[in-house]
Amino acid sequence: MRQLLAALLLYLLFLAQAALSPFSPDLLLLALFIFALHENKLAVTMLGLLCGLCLDLTAPSTAGVNILVYAGLAYGVASLHTLLYRPRWNLAILTAVGLIIKYSLHAVAGAGLPGLLPIAVSAAITIALVVPVDLLLSQLFYRRWQTS
Repeated sequence: MRQLLAALLLYLLFLAQAALSPFSPDLLLLALFIFALHENKLAVTMLGLLCGLCLDLTAPSTAGVNILVYAGLAYGVASLHTLLYRPRWNLAILTAVGLIIKYSLHAVAGAGLPGLLPIAVSAAITIALVVPVDLLLSQLFYRRWQTS
């Protein structure tokens, strides 16, 4: 049930991210990394496939690139989460590395890049949102709610 709610949340984040482009933070990548630090590899890879599929359907020139990027990064972070303990700066570093890999694969695949200014603004906003989004999603999905 938690994975289904995570998929719904990722779809809502996709809609928000698509509405804010080109200077939008990469909310999908950020939320996917947070889920990857808590969930198993299969569930996170499927969530990455969903994120990549949503992005590929909106930009046909990058068909398949986003699926590869998001599923691969989700699987990689899920594989590494046992090696990392959970301070917030680790997530910020993972997010920065993930953004570099994402834009590098877009450039290699010939999918085109939006320009240096939109990439820099988007990356800065995404990294600035690491702590609040991590706190919010951790509270919503991975902490028990106290009832009375």
